[in-house]
Amino acid sequence: MLVEFFGLPGAGKSSMSRHVAEMLLRRGVAVDEITYDVDHGHRRPVRAALKAARILQYASANPRKTLVFGTGIFATRQATFSDFARSALNWIYIASLAAHSRSVPRTVLLDQGIAQALWSIGFAARRERWLSLLDKSMDEVIGPDLVVHVCANPQTIRLRLAQRVPQVSRLERVLGMDDEPLRRAEAHFRAVVRTLSTHGISAIEVTNDSPEERAWGAERIATLIASMLNDRRAESDTRLRAESSCAARGNPAAQDSPTRFADRPARGRVT
Repeated sequence: MLVEFFGLPGAGKSSMSRHVAEMLLRRGVAVDEITYDVDHGHRRPVRAALKAARILQYASANPRKTLVFGTGIFATRQATFSDFARSALNWIYIASLAAHSRSVPRTVLLDQGIAQALWSIGFAARRERWLSLLDKSMDEVIGPDLVVHVCANPQTIRLRLAQRVPQVSRLERVLGMDDEPLRRAEAHFRAVVRTLSTHGISAIEVTNDSPEERAWGAERIATLIASMLNDRRAESDTRLRAESSCAARGNPAAQDSPTRFADRPARGRVT
């Protein structure tokens, strides 16, 4: 199972992801925190090397998909070549993690995933219809089972970003005394959520303005994930019984394959 966290820089995606992981582990759920372990467990040169290795491995194994990704992001007309390169490399990196999630028997938590990558592309895009230009790229990626939108009020975000040294996001570099960049960025997030919904990706929204809200939100998310895992196990048991019945009649059932964005029915938001 693949779960992504996304939200504005300073909203507390990583801390929320970490709390959810701890709660799932206490419930006996095996968890893999790939992005958290890479970003918070290594120094910057090591992080860069690990990400570069994964990007090269994925690109060499999937040249056609990599071309589709690059073409789609280029069509959004990124503000600078640096923005284009950063967005393209990040998309390939996240796509490799999504593919990896289907090869491990654990619940994979990404404190930044496809949803965050979409927002990052939109942040520097100069084409108004930038989201629709990425439809083909989304169709080539294994989509998450659940997206968690972590929200916080502007005052909380400003305080957290002010405590960061050095500045690590583009939003921090353009954020002045005016809240307009935050409002514009949040509008982009909600556009991403709507797009994910049309591709059949469930989304849940939680607030993270205080330790109490973080604990309550993490408990809510962990409970939802546990419920989804139980439903998945029940569906798997039903499918295995059906396959056994078909095999007994000489009609083996078809094998399942990982679900991409394009293969999903629309499901809407989780409330």
